[in-house]
Amino acid sequence: NNIASDGMKRLAAALKVNQSVQELHMGENCMGNDGAKSFADALTANTALQMISLYGNNIGDEGAQCLATSFKENQNLRVIWLHENKIGNDGAQSLVDALQCNHVIEKLFLLGNRITNRSVENEIQDLLADFAGRKRQAQDAQRVLAAEQQEEDAIVSSNDNGGDTTAKDKEIAMLKAALKSKDKEMKAQAEEIAALKMVLKNQITYKDAEIAGLKAVLDNSNTTTSHSMVEEEITDLKSNTKSNTMSGVVVEESAFEDARDDTDNDPLILHAVASTE
Repeated sequence: NNIASDGMKRLAAALKVNQSVQELHMGENCMGNDGAKSFADALTANTALQMISLYGNNIGDEGAQCLATSFKENQNLRVIWLHENKIGNDGAQSLVDALQCNHVIEKLFLLGNRITNRSVENEIQDLLADFAGRKRQAQDAQRVLAAEQQEEDAIVSSNDNGGDTTAKDKEIAMLKAALKSKDKEMKAQAEEIAALKMVLKNQITYKDAEIAGLKAVLDNSNTTTSHSMVEEEITDLKSNTKSNTMSGVVVEESAFEDARDDTDNDPLILHAVASTE
């Protein structure tokens, strides 16, 4: 369609008020960074879209950063296609930050971009895989915000009424302490999971090395066995050849002896034999 950035601006204006379109395919439309900015602006207001496809739109780091900012606010998108763009390490890091705040994005496709930092790529994959963990973190963050808002409301109400807020302050402090403890617990669980993943990875690497070693030993054993069999066959052939040769010599000697015996009895044959010699 080649909508480009100008066309994207008009489409973005429509998306801000449209609350019925759930899927939008905009691949290969030369959107660029400017078009991505307009689209990101629309996503902050749109609450209906659940899948967007923006592959092959020449979106670079700047456009990816704008989209990442909108992903922090938009809690409806579940599937996002951004492959075959020009997103580099900076844009990818912005997407990591967005995923840490967003608990609804399930799939994010980034193949064919310019991301060279493998640790950033792995972090994106881990965050997408830990969908339940991201959801819990988002819920805890919302509870913290709610508690802070409740505290502010209590202070305002106390000032308006001139009453004692000691009881409310204690309740809020307890809620904050509980949330802080919960956050520490989740971080500890995340660290434990990361450690277990590393142990499992090391075990797999060790097993792969062990399997490779066993295969090498097996291949070497088969080669040695094959060489031994060839040598045995050669030895047998030599032995048979020697035996046959010796047998032939014996036969010839026996025939010669018989001939000599015959010449002893027949003078004519003896003369012929003597002449031949």
